[in-house]
Amino acid sequence: MDDSDIRWAHPWNLGPDQLLITGVEVNNTPTEPDIYNTVPDWYAPFSSSKYSAIRQIPTTFIEGAHGAGYPLAGIGTYEAYIFGQDKANWLYFEADGYTNADGIGVQPNSGGAFGYANDGRMQGVAPYVRLAYQRDWGNWNWEVGTYGMWSRLYDSPNTKGGPVDSFDDYDLDSQLQWLDTADNSNVTLHADWIHEDQTFGPGTTLSSSTTGNLNSLNINGSYWYHDHYGVSGGYLDTWGSANPDLWGTSYSDNGSPDTNGEWIEASYLPWWNTRFSLRYTMFNQFRGLTNSTATSFGASAYNTLELLTWISF
Repeated sequence: MDDSDIRWAHPWNLGPDQLLITGVEVNNTPTEPDIYNTVPDWYAPFSSSKYSAIRQIPTTFIEGAHGAGYPLAGIGTYEAYIFGQDKANWLYFEADGYTNADGIGVQPNSGGAFGYANDGRMQGVAPYVRLAYQRDWGNWNWEVGTYGMWSRLYDSPNTKGGPVDSFDDYDLDSQLQWLDTADNSNVTLHADWIHEDQTFGPGTTLSSSTTGNLNSLNINGSYWYHDHYGVSGGYLDTWGSANPDLWGTSYSDNGSPDTNGEWIEASYLPWWNTRFSLRYTMFNQFRGLTNSTATSFGASAYNTLELLTWISF
């Protein structure tokens, strides 16, 4: 099952310029209930081919769990407090707890949380907290926020014992948007930075060291004309501790996660639930590599051209 959310919400009218919306929800993806496109489950580039090199970029745990990529189940609560003249101020808060969602078979995470490592089940409950503020003026709105998630995973996918590894994710994000509702056109800019602190338990087989870190920066923007024609693009940058056991040595001998590059995309929506996109992604550095060597390809070898079709129903 892909990312899913079941919720109950209720509005509380506190006066002519105040509205409080509260709710509880059950979901299977951290950041899925969020109302902004700066979080991992919703940020651009939103979709990609399985052949895309974007999917080979090392990710923080919270990014690797998006789209139900890691089998979790969560329950939480949220509130949106809308206040001020013309209700121009939004304050959004969310708190969830996540644990394992058991599926069929003995290895609910046989692919690893990162898609590269052979890490296992979650130990206990991982808390997730989100706070964001939005300000509206005219056709414009601006958001600034932060979120965090603190996860503990067993080192092995086959046991509930042994070494336990910690992945603590901290974020800063912002969104600036212009909406012309009369013309169905919009411009949106997003920025998101995640810092992850990693601690690997004694006897770990997952890591070459006891501690590490990983950073992920995603800056992107889009323009849509009449909700039919769109152009978007962005810059991706991942950097952190080299770790051969965690990230592998298929690309660089020291297991570097360092990757950065740009992408550009043109899209067309012929009707409301169908989208065609053409995207080109180019890399300046890929998993620690810049130029080609006698034994490895350079970063540009992973440039990708994708034709994507998306149908919602």
